Parts: sequence; C-alpha cells; structure tokens
Amino acid sequence: MNRIEWNPFRPNVFATFLNEFRSVFFFNSCPVEQMQFHFCKIDSGICISSVQWISETRVALGLERGGIEIWEIDESTTSAKIVKRFQHVDGEVWQIRDMAWDERTKCLAACSYGRCWIRIWSMDSDQPIHNIEVDGFCYSLAWRPNVTQTDDEGVDAARKSADNFILVCGLNNRKIVVLTVLEKEKTRTLISQQSNSFVMALSFSPDGRFLATTSGFGELIIWATENWEPVYIDVEEKIRVGRFSWLSSFTDVPDYKLTFDSSYGEIHVIEYAVGQNEKPSKDCQIEGSIRMRNGEGIEEFAVNG
Repeated sequence: MNRIEWNPFRPNVFATFLNEFRSVFFFNSCPVEQMQFHFCKIDSGICISSVQWISETRVALGLERGGIEIWEIDESTTSAKIVKRFQHVDGEVWQIRDMAWDERTKCLAACSYGRCWIRIWSMDSDQPIHNIEVDGFCYSLAWRPNVTQTDDEGVDAARKSADNFILVCGLNNRKIVVLTVLEKEKTRTLISQQSNSFVMALSFSPDGRFLATTSGFGELIIWATENWEPVYIDVEEKIRVGRFSWLSSFTDVPDYKLTFDSSYGEIHVIEYAVGQNEKPSKDCQIEGSIRMRNGEGIEEFAVNG
C-alpha cells in the first residue's frame, strides 16, 4: 500500500490502496468502537488512481480509465455498493489523477492526467456544473477552504459565492494554476523555482491562509493565498516530500504547523508562529517565525505574515 486517506468526517477511519490496483481497504483505528480493525474492502472492476472521502460513509474512487465511482459503505454488513458513476471526459480515458471535496458546496472536483480537464460535480446531477481545461499534465489538486462565518448559508447560496470556488492544480513544468471558477479571469499561473519539474503535492492550511506545494525535486514552497506570493522556500536536496499535512489549531489564535517526511526517514515540522495577542487580518502585518525541526535541531527563518 502506498496511499492512505483519512476520513475527515470520522477521524478514526481511513482508506488505503495501491495505485493502479483494483481494491481499496478500510480500517478502524479506534478499538473502542464496535467495529473490526479491517472492516470493509471495495473491489472495483477498473484500476484505481485516487480516493476521496465525501461523507462519513461515502467515498469517491477515481479510475485509471477516466471514470469516477461513488461508493457507500454499510457498516452493519461491512459491505459497500456503488450509488453513482461519472465519466470525467466523454469518449476519453485519461486517468483521474486527483480529487478534492468541498463540504460547504457539497461538490467534488477532479482532474485528469494527459488532457487536463478540471471538472466539478454535484452529487444531485449527472453532468458537471463547472468545466475548466488547463494546458499541461495534472499531478495534484486541492480546494481552498473558506472559513468565513455565514448566517445559515444553504448549499444553493454557497454555490453562488466565488470565495467557495478557489482551487489549485499542480502541473508539469513547475506550474501551479490557481482556479477562480466563478470569476471572469478563471486561471492564474504560479511558477515554482525548480526547472522542468512537476508539482506532486498541494495542501492548504485549515483556514486557507497558506498553500504548501512540493515539486518532484523535493522543493517545498509555502504561499500566502492573500496575494499568492511565497513566504517560505526550501530547495534542499535531502527533502523528498510525498504526502504532507497541516496540524489543526484548537485555540482562537491560529497555529500553523506543516508536517512531512523525507527520503532519509526523518519527520519535519515547519511552524509559522503568530503572537499570542495577535490574530491574522487583512489590515495588519504580523511578525512571526518559521522553524524547521528535524534530527539536527531547529532552524529559524524570519518572515512577515
């Protein structure tokens, strides 16, 4: 197995699979619940290239031949069934390289490799509600979270807000495309520092304020999403980032920590520390520091928030 996808709606449950194989295995990491450790297996008839949770019991499978299957897990019988199918590009079989789910709009975004179509799907329709074609080969996709508080905003209203439809796609040739789906200018291209490399992973901070990206050469960049300018760049050869994740803060003061591993078996943490009496806002500049913790100690880098 080379991929693990934790269930954000039920943090003790995760799915794991091996790229280009036809099975996904589901596990319960919490022994307190009355559920087996390995409690379910899905066998698709086509090789699986990506997996994305869309609810507590539903998961989307992106397929090698360009399709998307929505499966529902019945925990009482430890079985699963297909409840919906999408064909990403009619008449074409480009692999579904990556997917992203947005809970506020209840929509699924997917990108295809080869001819790069980004399509956004609603679960109550058989046709995509948005289509954007990007020039390049897609490797990764992420949906920027919108944490702005609203007064009982429904799904229909959420789907009309441009702030809810900002995605990024990592391509070959060191390109990162920002997709503002509901704006007149739908795309903006960012360029990473390494030449002739693909952007293999993307991850937004939980509040959407930062975007972390990594290239096939191990370059790590953290971007501020307010202006899409980099606030941290690391091009050390020893860093080989595969999957990485942000640690969530449980206080009113944001605490930004990004974790990832390296090819040398080390776990790294990059931290952006905000002053305890300060909160991020559009009207103020926040002094902070970024620290990288590893087996050799702590390195500090001064930045402006």
